[in-house]
Amino acid sequence: MRDGVEAGRSDKGELRRESILRALENLLETTTLNELNVRDISKAAGVTRSAFYFYFENKAAAVSELSKVVDEEVAAASAIYSGGAADPAGQVEQMICAVRDTWMRHPHLFRAMRDARASDPGVDDLWNNGLEGFVEPVAAVIDSERAAARAPVGADSRMVALILLESIVRLGNRYWIGDQKSTDVAAATQALSEVWVGTIYGRH
Repeated sequence: MRDGVEAGRSDKGELRRESILRALENLLETTTLNELNVRDISKAAGVTRSAFYFYFENKAAAVSELSKVVDEEVAAASAIYSGGAADPAGQVEQMICAVRDTWMRHPHLFRAMRDARASDPGVDDLWNNGLEGFVEPVAAVIDSERAAARAPVGADSRMVALILLESIVRLGNRYWIGDQKSTDVAAATQALSEVWVGTIYGRH
């Protein structure tokens, strides 16, 4: 009987936690993170402020949890670049376009994460650790391309990968989550693709 009661409490707690995250996501579609407060989120979720703080230290921490919604999409898009292609430029461009499309499908989440990183060092650390998770796979592809003589030997592959990934974040924050002209989005995407290809392969 006790196990059943505890399971029921656990299920209820999980539903309450999910309602907070869904409410936050809905609010972020029309309101910036800086304009929101915990009272707004709690009211929209139908919970008390104390209930909110039971699950999340602050609104930035809730955004960090919410951002996991797009983690799998970003990972799948990044995996497109696997090397060994007859047309590496085409493969890189396909990857960049897939990442761009993910950002543009969830602009409110990426904007909120950007704001949360600026206000909470802990969230910034989590973001950087998440970014580091993509470094090794990209570096491994670069090493493989160099070993196969498809790319010239150059700077440390991990540092190259980190710089290239940071370029995605920088361009994404500027061109993919705002009200940018389609021509600017296209130009940024093309330039980013050429930077990746030029950096790894030494050519366009």
